[in-house]
Amino acid sequence: MKLSKGTLEILKAATAVNNEIVLNKGNEIRITKNGYFIMIAEIEEAFPQRFGISDLGNFINVISSLKDDFELEFPSVDRIQIKSGKTKILYAARDPETIREVKGKPKVPFNDIDIFITDEILNQIEKFSSFLGKLPTLKFESDGTSPKIKIYDKKDERNTSLSKNVCEIEISEENPKNEPYSFILNEDVRLKLIPGSYTIKFNDRMVRFKNDDRTVEYYVGLSL
Repeated sequence: MKLSKGTLEILKAATAVNNEIVLNKGNEIRITKNGYFIMIAEIEEAFPQRFGISDLGNFINVISSLKDDFELEFPSVDRIQIKSGKTKILYAARDPETIREVKGKPKVPFNDIDIFITDEILNQIEKFSSFLGKLPTLKFESDGTSPKIKIYDKKDERNTSLSKNVCEIEISEENPKNEPYSFILNEDVRLKLIPGSYTIKFNDRMVRFKNDDRTVEYYVGLSL
């Protein structure tokens, strides 16, 4: 089987979540970081069997170093054969039972508020967080009509120092009942999301980021 450029981009993005992965038979990619951060995506191709990879970043580097005409074959449950021209590599697979995996999408209801962020906003979040002192806290809040993202350090709320850096970015939403809300993500989400625009939904425990251009979703536990 061959892997398209889009599939390689999704697999590369998955390494930001976890380098250990179970690739199941079919075309759905599921990967998690301790059950707190989950990425689920659909790819163009379908894997013929279930197998595990210990170091996904290394696997991608190996196949990316070959020409675009590389092909994957699966001669056994513990080997992946990578062929390109006169080159053949037998790459060691890992027992998938030894890797934590997600069985499917979390089956939880979300509220009827939609929050929208663009790729440009994601880049701004990353840029200003770094420029202002690696601010770790990402807060979404709205009074019901004026949604925004606040980037800051939650520890500063208990610090009387005047040297507090805060960045606020206006965003858009669909909020039929004009409900106020506020939730915090301390996980470094912006560095784990594949580039693109997202529609966000949430409940009192979890946030879902759904990519508007690809069949990619992220589920992130809320920070208490």
